[in-house]
Amino acid sequence: MKSSVTDEDGNTTVEFKNGEGQIILVRKNDGAQDVDTYYLYNEYGQLAYVIPPLAANKTLDPVTLDKLCYQYRYDGMGKMVEKKYRAKAGNM
Repeated sequence: MKSSVTDEDGNTTVEFKNGEGQIILVRKNDGAQDVDTYYLYNEYGQLAYVIPPLAANKTLDPVTLDKLCYQYRYDGMGKMVEKKYRAKAGNM
């Protein structure tokens, strides 16, 4: 599913969703270029990674994930137990 919004400056934001209704890609255009943010989910439908524009065109190795991406971890009960924000780690 795809939806788009154009702001008062003429910049367009397009959201792509999977069959579960979860956002998988947000594409923003600033009038000059598209920038993409990807959302990846685990097998339980929980948000696992957010890949921002800075990392979208790079190989997603552990170093890139730690330095540029947002990561979420869950326990066996489905409770979020860890968030990692671009080279910063914090437990909940």
